[in-house]
Amino acid sequence: MADAEDEQHLNYAIQHGRVLVSCDDDFERLHAEAQAVAQEHNGIVYFRMTDQCKSIGIVVRELLFLNEAADYETDLYNQIWRASL
Repeated sequence: MADAEDEQHLNYAIQHGRVLVSCDDDFERLHAEAQAVAQEHNGIVYFRMTDQCKSIGIVVRELLFLNEAADYETDLYNQIWRASL
């Protein structure tokens, strides 16, 4: 899906029950649009491209933390989680 549009990535994640992880701030807009039309999704994890996505270590560490600490249904479902470092 390397050439797919952002909407296609989100729809794929929805169809396959996946949480979407991205460094693309367009997903903040897509999250707001989904909420406006009551479209449910499994969650979006957003890392800032300017600093957080420059290190795979940061991304992996935060995803491991999220996996251990977050409750899927209350912390991720229909939510956007913004990594804050």
